[in-house]
Amino acid sequence: MSALVLLVILGAVAITAVGRRWIHQSSLIVVVVAGAVSFIPALPRVELEPHLIFSLVMPPLLYSAARQFSLFSFMRHVRAIMALGVGLVVVTTAAITGLALWIAPALGASGALILAAVVSPPDTVTTVTHGRAIGLPRRVVEILTGECLINDAAALTIFAVAASQVTGDEPVIANPVVLFIYSAAIGVLVGVLASIVTSQVALRLPDDSLATALTVLLPFVAYLAAEEVHASGVLAVVAAGFTSALNATFDERAQGSPLAYRLRVRELEVWPVVDVLLEAFVFAYMGLQLRHVITELAADAAHIPLVIGLAAAVLVAVMAVRAGWVFLTFGRWTLAYRWRARRAARGGPRVRARMAALEERQRLAGLRADRRREGRLERIDQRVDRAESVAARRPDSGPGRAAHARAVALRAQAVQLRQLGGSAGPGAGSAVAGAGRAGPGGRGSERGPGRPGRTGGPGSGRANGGPRRGLGGAGTQGRRGGGEPMGWQEMLLVSWTGMRGIVTLAVAAEVPGSVGAPGFPGRSVIQAVAFAVAIGTLLIQGSTLGFLARRLGIDLSGEDAAASDAMVQGKRIAEAVPAAGFEARRTAVRAAVLRGELDDQTATRILRGLDFEEAARDT
Repeated sequence: MSALVLLVILGAVAITAVGRRWIHQSSLIVVVVAGAVSFIPALPRVELEPHLIFSLVMPPLLYSAARQFSLFSFMRHVRAIMALGVGLVVVTTAAITGLALWIAPALGASGALILAAVVSPPDTVTTVTHGRAIGLPRRVVEILTGECLINDAAALTIFAVAASQVTGDEPVIANPVVLFIYSAAIGVLVGVLASIVTSQVALRLPDDSLATALTVLLPFVAYLAAEEVHASGVLAVVAAGFTSALNATFDERAQGSPLAYRLRVRELEVWPVVDVLLEAFVFAYMGLQLRHVITELAADAAHIPLVIGLAAAVLVAVMAVRAGWVFLTFGRWTLAYRWRARRAARGGPRVRARMAALEERQRLAGLRADRRREGRLERIDQRVDRAESVAARRPDSGPGRAAHARAVALRAQAVQLRQLGGSAGPGAGSAVAGAGRAGPGGRGSERGPGRPGRTGGPGSGRANGGPRRGLGGAGTQGRRGGGEPMGWQEMLLVSWTGMRGIVTLAVAAEVPGSVGAPGFPGRSVIQAVAFAVAIGTLLIQGSTLGFLARRLGIDLSGEDAAASDAMVQGKRIAEAVPAAGFEARRTAVRAAVLRGELDDQTATRILRGLDFEEAARDT
C-alpha cells in the first residue's frame, strides 16, 4: 500500500505539472484522470483510514493556509466569515436533512442528519489558492479562505452529535451548542499554546534544520493535542497557524536571535512543497474512489435509482442553499449599509449627537492609552539601561552579546510605541536607526538620538484629529468588518464557490455501519451521495469559476494599483533606514503597520524579502 500511495503522489504531481501549462486549477485535471485510471481492472483500491486523513493530511494543509492568510483580514471580514463558516453550515445541514427525509425516509432522522453534516462544509482552500489568477477580487478570496478555515469545525460537531445517536455513544457534552463552544474555545487555546511553546523552543535549538523540523510537526501536535481533550483539532491547527504568522512578523523577542530569520526563510521554502504534494494526493485520491463507489452501489441494484435521485437532489440543493444564503445575507447587509449611509448624509440632530458622543469616547480612550504607553515606556527605558550596562561591562562575552541583542529589541519596541502614539517627532528616523545593529564600538550605554523625548510634535496622536486606525493597516474596514458592501457580482462569485473536497469523503468514511432502517444500505448510500456531491461540485463549479469571473468583468485594476502603491510605500519605509541594519528595517515596517500606514499583507511580503536578503548576505 505504501508503494501504491507513493505512485499516486508521483503521478498526481506529474499531472499537476502538465495541467498547469493550460489552466490554473490543474487539480480538476488530476480528479478526471484519476477517475479514469480507477477503472483499470488490476489496480488495487487506494484507501486510507479516516483518522489518517484527519490527522496526517488535513493539519498541514490547514496550517499552511492559516500561515499564508492574515489574521487582520480574518477580523476585518469576521462577520461574513462566521455567516458562511457557521451559519451556512447550520442552514445547509437543516435543508439537506429535510430533503433526505423526504426522498429517502428509510434513512431515518439520524441518518439524514449524518448525510447533511457530511456534505455541508465546502473545501475551497486549494481552489482559492489561485483566486487572483482566476480573477477573484481580493475580498472574495479572503472571505472564502476564512470560511474554509472554520466551517469543518461546525460540520464535525454536528456529525459527532448525529453519529452518537446512531451508535448510542454519549458525546462529551450533550448540548450541541455548548459542545461547539467548548470545542472551539479549547481548540483555539491549545493551538495558541502549542505555537508559542514551539516557537520558543525552536529559537533555542542549535541550528535552523532542527528548528524547521520542529515547526513542521506543529500542526500535527496541535491537532492531536486538541483531539485528546475532545476539542476541535481543526481550530487548534488554524489558531497555531495564525499565531505562528503573527510571531514571525510582530514578535520583537526573536529579533536578537540570529536563528530567527533563517528559520523564517526555511519555512517559506518548506511549506509550498508540502502544499503541492498533499494537494496533488488529495485530488488524486478523490478520483481514484470512483470505480469502487460505483461497484459498492451496484451490489444493491434495487436502490440505484434512489441513490441517483438523492445524489442529484442533494447536489442541486447544496448549490441552491449556498446561493440563497449568500444573496439573502449579504444583500441584507448591503441594503442596511446604504440605508445608514443615506441617513447619515441627511445628518439629523440625533445623528450629530451620537457622532459627538462617539468622538468624546474616542478622545478619552486615547488619553488613557497615552498614559498606559508612558508607563510602559518608563519600564522599557529601565530595562534598556540594565541591558546596556551589562553589554558595556562584558562586550565580547556571551552574556554581553545577549544583553546587547536584548537592548536592541527593547529600543525597537520603544520606537514602535512612540510611533504608534504619534509622538516620534523629528527624531523618529534616528530613533529607528538607533534600534538597529550597532557598528564597531556601538555597544556602549550612550543612546544619543536613539532615545527621543516623549512630547508629541505637531499633529501627533489622535488629539489633533488624526484617525485612529487599527492593526489592519490602511485597508482596515468598518468596525464590524463589513466595509463597502458587496455588489451582486461578488455575491455571485461567493455563491458559486461551494466545492466539496477531501473532508466530505473522510467524514463519509466514518459513518456508522448501521444507519437507517433494517435492510436499507444507509452507509453505502451516504458515501455514494457524498462522493457524487464532492465530484459534482468540483467539476461543475470548480471548472466554471474562472469563466464566470471573466464574464462578470469585475474591475481589479483598482486593487492592483493599491497593492502596487502599498508595496512602493513599504519598500520606501524599509529603505529609509538602510544604515541601521536588518533589525531596524524590520522594526520600521512593523511600526508602519501598527500606525496604519501599511497593511499587514504588504508588510509580510516586504519582511520576507528582507529575510531573504539577510540570508543571502549570511551565506
